[in-house]
Amino acid sequence: MLYSLDCGITWTVFWQDGGLSLSTAPPPAVFSEFVPDSSQWEIHIISLNQFLGAPLLALKFENKNGWGNDLYVDNINLSIPTQVGQIESEEISIYPNPVAEKLNIRNLVPTGMGIISKSAFNIAVYNMIGEKIISENGRLTVDCRLLLPGVYILELNNGSHVFRTKFIKE
Repeated sequence: MLYSLDCGITWTVFWQDGGLSLSTAPPPAVFSEFVPDSSQWEIHIISLNQFLGAPLLALKFENKNGWGNDLYVDNINLSIPTQVGQIESEEISIYPNPVAEKLNIRNLVPTGMGIISKSAFNIAVYNMIGEKIISENGRLTVDCRLLLPGVYILELNNGSHVFRTKFIKE
């Protein structure tokens, strides 16, 4: 795996694997195309923490193959923690979910503590392609009547902590 911090002008290897350590099946006695079954997938978790704060990051996979066969890659998930604290779901609940008209936000920690306190907080609702649909300040309800049916992300942010959860609009 390679990374670039300059839009692909230069690439640097930061993770590699191959040979027997990456192989999930023995070499074939007779050459034929290999198609893995469900027992022949491996999970590799690669930390991207070294790239926290990088303004631009591009990743690419490069395959060099001595057997002339295919490389199968599936379910690539990228996750970099945000620079602010993450709120545990036990601190906040939303209801009803699915929602028809009004989504309620409830603080489950004592008043004045946690993300919902006397300090200001912002509410944002995003659709599944990341577009901000709703933006409000300091309210404990979200008017969902104008949302189309589907799945949305609710985000609460008080500047030092962020809480995100999914909800369904009926």
